Parts: sequence; C-alpha cells; structure tokens
Amino acid sequence: MKKLLLTVFLLILITPNISVADDRTYGNYKIGPLLNQKLESENKKGEPGLSRMSTSSEPALIKVIVIIGDDYLSELPDDIVNELSEKVTGLGGRIGDRAYNNVQVWLPYNKLEILSQWSKIKSISAPTTTGQNNIRSKGLPCIGATDWQRYGVTGKGVNVAVIDIGFKNFSSLVGTELPDSLQTYFFGTPEHFNSNVHGTACAEIVHDVAPDASLTLLDANDVEVGFHRAVSRMQDTGIDVVSSSIGMPSSGYIQLLYAMVYGLENIPSDKQESYFYYLKDAFEQWDRKAKQVSLTVKNAVKNNLTWVQAAGNDGQKRWFGRFSDSNGDGLHNFSPSAEFNVLNTAGLSGQDVCVALMWGGDNNFKSTDDYDLI
Repeated sequence: MKKLLLTVFLLILITPNISVADDRTYGNYKIGPLLNQKLESENKKGEPGLSRMSTSSEPALIKVIVIIGDDYLSELPDDIVNELSEKVTGLGGRIGDRAYNNVQVWLPYNKLEILSQWSKIKSISAPTTTGQNNIRSKGLPCIGATDWQRYGVTGKGVNVAVIDIGFKNFSSLVGTELPDSLQTYFFGTPEHFNSNVHGTACAEIVHDVAPDASLTLLDANDVEVGFHRAVSRMQDTGIDVVSSSIGMPSSGYIQLLYAMVYGLENIPSDKQESYFYYLKDAFEQWDRKAKQVSLTVKNAVKNNLTWVQAAGNDGQKRWFGRFSDSNGDGLHNFSPSAEFNVLNTAGLSGQDVCVALMWGGDNNFKSTDDYDLI
C-alpha cells in the first residue's frame, strides 16, 4: 500500500516580552499579513485575490474591513464614520455598511497604507468570509416532514429567512424548486450574491420542508459587517424563522496564524516590535468576531426570531485529548497500538490540506511543553 506523504505546517505561537509605551504606533503593520499577501497578488495577472468592484467611471477597488477603536460590542459614532468616509472618498474609494466597530471599505489597493496612518484606525484586514456547512438533499423522510405535511403542517403563514454565502441561479428555480415569489437582499455586491449555489440548495430544502412558507434570501457577504446587517434586516422585515448553514471556518484562523508567524521573517528587525502588536491584536480580533456574531444571534432570538443553525462540518476533522506515551518512545499514542492518525484525503485533489498542532488550551495557552508535528 502506498503511503501518502503530507507536507504539514507546525504553528508555534511565540509571545515576546516587549515593553513599550501605551501610545504605541503600528505604522504600516495595521495592515495584516493575510491582507498583505492578497495585496501582493494584485500585481499578478489573473489572481486578484480580493473582492473587486469597478464601473466604467472608476478604477478597480478592493474590499477591506476597517476596524476602529477597542469598543467592539458598540456601534461607532456617526462623526467617526463620517470622518472615515471623508478620508476614504479623498483617496478615491467609498465606504459601505458598518456593524459594531467594523466598516466595509472599497479602496484602490495602493491607497491602503495612506489610510492606515489615521490614528483612529486599529487595523485593516481582508473580509472574513463565512464557510458553508454541508447540506443533505432528499431529507424530508429523515426528519419526518412528509408526515407533518400529510396532516397540513406546510409552513403557511410563516416567514422563513435563509442566510448564506450566495444564491447562484436561484431565479431559474422560482416557481418550481422555489416559491413563486420571494424576497432577496445582499450586503455587498450583486456578484457575491450570485457567486455560490450553496444558499440556493439550502433554500430548496427549506421550500421542500415547508412549501407554503414565505421565503427571504439574504447574502451574508462577510462576517464583520454583512452578517450583522443581514440579521438586522430580518428583524425589520418580520422574519419568524432563520435557517443558517454557515459558520466561521477554522481554516481561516489557521491561515492567520501561519501568515503571522512565518511572515515575521520578512519584517525588518526595527519593525518587528510593531508587528508583534498586530499579531496580538489579530488573535483578540478573532475572538471579538465570534463574540460579535454571538451577540447578534442572541439579540435576534430575544426579538422572537427562531434561529436554526447547522452544527458544522468539522466534528470528524479534529482530534482532541491529552498527550499519552504508553511505550515511552516520545511519540503520542492515539490508541494503544497507533502512533499516527489517518487523514482521509479522498476528494481533495488539487486542494490545500491544512494540518495544525495546538496545545495549552486548558491553561490559557501558558504551557511550556514542546511538541512537534511530523
């Protein structure tokens, strides 16, 4: 049997002991490593890397998320947003929607460093896209929906919203696999709304289960702003039930770790201190994003929305436990007889495989152990 050799990345988070003044400056390192990587790809033909918006009257703009201040669970004051809008407009761009301390901004990529010099900006990052969770078609008998329909429970009088990452080709299914009429909203660009069939498939399943329910399709363009604006629109339009088959994929977090830790070698030594501040803030921001999403959902539920959330796809993609070395050879025993873990790569041809080893979660990552991923 042939052995599959995987190239894996060992991600080691190093927290330096740095002492600087509280009025630290980030310089250009307000722009995070993932965004810097994508900006570099702007110069490569056919690899734009970032969401673009352009018309015949304006140059191509890229979409970024501008994060302002530390109060991440409160809305930004209008005067701050207006000031940001003036600065962005002066650089040839425009702002979009906002949520909490996040603002969507479209800007020429060569103007981002200039914008980052505004002291009120905490960081500028690429939008975090939501990940799609698996769907299962023809599932009506599995959940007993056919029995409910037989007794007249068909969703009549109920307004259902499907929030997702795109609804490609939905219009061709109106009147057949989808209701005769429905509402649609997007919180980014029409191109993104039509970029993925995942939401369309989820909407088809909702219509199969509740054929007489009213249906609204909302495109959650990004985690930082689009998701929250979509949920706000649901509350404004009298939605009763929300069907969500999206989530925050862990792969984005792993990519952020890798880009930050291994990107350090490209940072001049006199700039590394500022870079470490970005690294620290980036971890905090990921946690803040999760708390912002949680607060938005909790507020929706308080306002009488019934939220139905897919549990996720990652349950069988991770192993968690304490280190065990029953035979004393320095290798972890996943079982008494196995010192390795099998990765099923079926169907992953041409895709990146990301493997991460992380430890210390039970003591706030203060562990002094040293593990290697082989």
